[in-house]
Amino acid sequence: PMYCELTTQYWAWKNIDAEYYGFCHYRRYFDFSDTEHEENPYGEIMDDYIDEEAIRRLDALPGIRRWTAEMLLIFSFGRPDILSFDDLGIRRGLTRLHGIDRFPPDVRARYRALYSPYGTTASFYLWRIASER
Repeated sequence: PMYCELTTQYWAWKNIDAEYYGFCHYRRYFDFSDTEHEENPYGEIMDDYIDEEAIRRLDALPGIRRWTAEMLLIFSFGRPDILSFDDLGIRRGLTRLHGIDRFPPDVRARYRALYSPYGTTASFYLWRIASER
């Protein structure tokens, strides 16, 4: 099938009641709510609420948990700030790099803030560190 901007706009027009739209093909979101979004210097919107809302909605589907949703955000949507503490490789990388072996919510928040807004890039490095012998 062929996709174009007009196809996306038509779909959004036919589904106007949705709060936001995410399209894997374009890696774009269409938000028709009244929410103001902050843009980075390249004009991209990097709101974390979009990621958290996507994770929450995907997690509600049968057979999909938080880890699967986070991997979809990294590899399908190209989201730049995803650090999955449910991933064993990332946990091993953090253990090797920082010497921590427990990940309660306060530790997760601290390391998520440390690597933000580059959580996905940090994930790739942590996976690499975990795979080294």
